[in-house]
Amino acid sequence: MIYRLVHTLMFLCLIGEGFYVKNAYAQTSETFTVETEFRNSTISTPGWSRGGSSSLTGGSLDQEGSGWLRLTANTTYQIGYAAYMGTPVPAADKTLYVSFEYKMWGPDSTLADGFTFFLFDGARNTFRIGANGGSLGYAQKTGVPGLGSGYVGIGFDVFGNYSNPTEGRVGGTGSNSNTISVRGNEASNYAYVMGTSDSNVFDLSGSMSISRVSSRPVDAVSTRKVAMILTPTNQLTIFMQVGTGKMAPLFTADLSGQTRPETFRFGFAGTTGGSRQYAEIRDVVVTVYDALRWDNGSGDFYWNTADNWVGDVLPEESPLEDVKFDNQTGLTLRQDVNLNLMSHPLRTVTMDAPFAYRLYDGTLLFQSAVKGLSLNSTSRHGSAAHTVDADIVSTDLLTINIANPYPMTLNGAIDNGGYELRFTGDQGRINLNGVVSGYGGLTKEDAFDLYVNGDVDSLYRGDTLLLEGNIYLDVDPVSGVSRSALGRGVITLENGTELHLLQDNQIYDRSDMTMEGGTFYLNGNDELH
Repeated sequence: MIYRLVHTLMFLCLIGEGFYVKNAYAQTSETFTVETEFRNSTISTPGWSRGGSSSLTGGSLDQEGSGWLRLTANTTYQIGYAAYMGTPVPAADKTLYVSFEYKMWGPDSTLADGFTFFLFDGARNTFRIGANGGSLGYAQKTGVPGLGSGYVGIGFDVFGNYSNPTEGRVGGTGSNSNTISVRGNEASNYAYVMGTSDSNVFDLSGSMSISRVSSRPVDAVSTRKVAMILTPTNQLTIFMQVGTGKMAPLFTADLSGQTRPETFRFGFAGTTGGSRQYAEIRDVVVTVYDALRWDNGSGDFYWNTADNWVGDVLPEESPLEDVKFDNQTGLTLRQDVNLNLMSHPLRTVTMDAPFAYRLYDGTLLFQSAVKGLSLNSTSRHGSAAHTVDADIVSTDLLTINIANPYPMTLNGAIDNGGYELRFTGDQGRINLNGVVSGYGGLTKEDAFDLYVNGDVDSLYRGDTLLLEGNIYLDVDPVSGVSRSALGRGVITLENGTELHLLQDNQIYDRSDMTMEGGTFYLNGNDELH
């Protein structure tokens, strides 16, 4: 149970089945961390406020050091919460990490309702819980307001009404049990943003909670761990580990339409209704740190010139880096950033400005002990077309995300390192022009358009999963030869996906294709397969 304000860079590492935390020296990043275990009969971390049905099981129902924060017991029509009201967490231009373990369980066959993790404006000094039942203590109900100054509420919904536009809630996909859903800020009337019910992620049925058990399950299969990453440009990615499986990304929600407060406070709320369950939380870590930001202070456009970075410190001097290119450091013109024919290790790269950025002549090496490797084109501070002419090498799952109406173009070669290459975004277009290689696969999510262009084959050997939106294949054909625009593995089109051929012979002859509701348009072209 630790509260600390530190001037070190924190690694939030995923090792084996869970997280641990360690510090590593970094002179460029101020990190604020709140870490609370909730395992004992008291909360030694200052600043927490509990209310409603919440209780601590340590020292009574469980031994000291082995307890949980119990939001709801196996009783109907409860609402319980724990809110961190201590020193506000810095939010502006910060990357925020959240991780915790939870268990929802009970003796009944039907369990309800669920719980939320929420962020709210740190300037608010009094706490107001949201509505009960399907609103999970965050959203509103008819006649009952939502969480005071709420910024985002992530609902872990067993019964299914958090995503339901009923009882005064705004937006949603209907009643969907065993789902995770995101609702927006108070200014949006806590409107539904997105969730697993509309993101074509793997089915969470049987994964959210454990029914028909009279005591808390303690085996490894019952493990439920969650991680969240909120980027400085308000891209929220949810990760989850079920049992002994891997910590896997579920979806990325674009919150860039919301005004981000200068600081955050946070907390949990759980509810029951006509059905009931135990909802329990522990081992909570919330940490933030600065991205390194480009200011072109020297004017020479070279990555390895220290004067080109805020604080005159190169990204390579820190072992874990988010790098951000924007117009918030006094820049007003296009920036062509020269990588000096070198490989640069980083965790994330974000381009966000009303003028174009181009990264070229080198390699972006995405590596980190922290899940959440990503390349982002966003429009929080303005929209422009951005280009990566550098090569990309990944050492774990890499998300390439667009939340920008202008295209992001990738011209360099991409080595997936044997891991999944994940493309996401609710708007805009990604041009994939370079060769993709490696034993990992490719997954396309969300509604943006993906264009696979160029004049050479993609050589990756993993499977291709097309979950949503339009994919256009436009690799220059060779007469009588089948190209491999989408690699050499199995290609699967899920419901609502459209695959368009813009030239002949785009599919590798030995690749199997599975149509699960998607549509394949030849557009007058020939396909040998």
